[in-house]
Amino acid sequence: FEHRLKATYLLALIEYVNGRYGSSIRLLNPLMTKAKTVKNSYFIQVCELLGDSLYKQSRFKDSLGFYSKAKDMFPKKDGKIDSRHLGGYKMLEVKEALGILRVDETGSGMKHAMSVLGQVVSTEKPGTELYSVAAVEVSKLYYANGEVGKALHTSLTALVQDSNNKELKKEVSRLLGAHEQLVEAVLSMLESTSGAAASLAFIGNTLK
Repeated sequence: FEHRLKATYLLALIEYVNGRYGSSIRLLNPLMTKAKTVKNSYFIQVCELLGDSLYKQSRFKDSLGFYSKAKDMFPKKDGKIDSRHLGGYKMLEVKEALGILRVDETGSGMKHAMSVLGQVVSTEKPGTELYSVAAVEVSKLYYANGEVGKALHTSLTALVQDSNNKELKKEVSRLLGAHEQLVEAVLSMLESTSGAAASLAFIGNTLK
């Protein structure tokens, strides 16, 4: 069964990457009948990929169930998540927060998302995938609340450390109302200045 589990997961991942989310779900769903009886770390990835596939189909409520299952499967040490797996667990928390946000974009869902994503942005190191994913969404939330300066500061801070991230480039371009060339110019200006943080703070304060 273990070999079939891995092979099916990899096939589903290929389908997901190619945008065939329904096919990914059809491949993975039958595996879940064994999830309670077979202890295997692959089930975390199976649940996460099922959640991601459902999310892409805008089935946000359904995706939340699988993100929650994946979180429950993480190995614990002394009642806490094993530090070696903390990054993966935090990424699931971010995905879950985004699912909750899509279900409720104005009330408690937005507050919960801002709390989880804001925590990531304030505690994680810029340049990681986790930070960049959170920064894009935090920036969108700031923008939706009319806080353009904070939005630009957040997305630019992330982009300086993760300059090839397409989602961050798209977000900064949207905020600047510009094309990617202008983003590149802003980036190179910040990278060549020893006071990159001061430059960002200035941009943020100017747009407040």
